[in-house]
Amino acid sequence: FIFELSKEHSTIPQSEVISCINAEGYKYKVIEVNQDVIIVDISCNIDELKNIAIRLSHSFSISRMVFSSSTDLDTIKNFALKPLQKTFQKPYR
Repeated sequence: FIFELSKEHSTIPQSEVISCINAEGYKYKVIEVNQDVIIVDISCNIDELKNIAIRLSHSFSISRMVFSSSTDLDTIKNFALKPLQKTFQKPYR
């Protein structure tokens, strides 16, 4: 999940997110942190996430992270073309 953080303080918003997750007893892994967001892999569903959300005062929103990707164009092209390369490896008969 992606927690959009307020910028009222440099560390309190991200600490609040982690503290609330811990208070609810969910397992988690912090994926990314910057001044705008904290991205966390949490072992809970949307309904359980509401228990965390009601505790937060230094977060603007919580979003589900669907996927992430490299910003390197060659990496994106290689990844996108990989399934096609497998399809066309066998000669047509």
